[in-house]
Amino acid sequence: MEIQRTIKRIDEESEKKIQSMYEKIEYAEMLSSQYKNKLKHSEFIWTEYCMKLKETEEKIIKDEKHLEELVEQKAEIQEDAKCWNSKIEDLNNKIAAQGDESVKISDAYSEVIKAVEELKSTKESDLQNIKQKILNTNEALDSLKCENEELEGENEEFLQKFGNR
Repeated sequence: MEIQRTIKRIDEESEKKIQSMYEKIEYAEMLSSQYKNKLKHSEFIWTEYCMKLKETEEKIIKDEKHLEELVEQKAEIQEDAKCWNSKIEDLNNKIAAQGDESVKISDAYSEVIKAVEELKSTKESDLQNIKQKILNTNEALDSLKCENEELEGENEEFLQKFGNR
């Protein structure tokens, strides 16, 4: 009987230990399940992170290429700007030279107009003098015609007097 009690006690203790081990195993399985879930969640997050990292890398590569293009364009634009600035400077110089030439031409034009006005004035004066001379000459001619007619009349009278003798 003592042996049976001992066996029973050992059985009971074994049962308790087995029960405790089952509980520990269940608890370990529950923890294992939680860790698996956390691992799956971490793997999901890691996959998302990797995808975003890859997208970011691709975007960086694309942006670097775009930046290179912009740098090239900047150089081209700067070269174009230098060329245009040079052309503008040339045009400004030409405009300034044309302005100087225009002033010279305007001054010369003013002098020509002044000379023409003086010539007009002189011509009008000369024309008036010539007209006056022509009038005086006409009057002198008229006077000489009258005198000539008188002299012709006198000449005829004289010829008649001499011819009648």
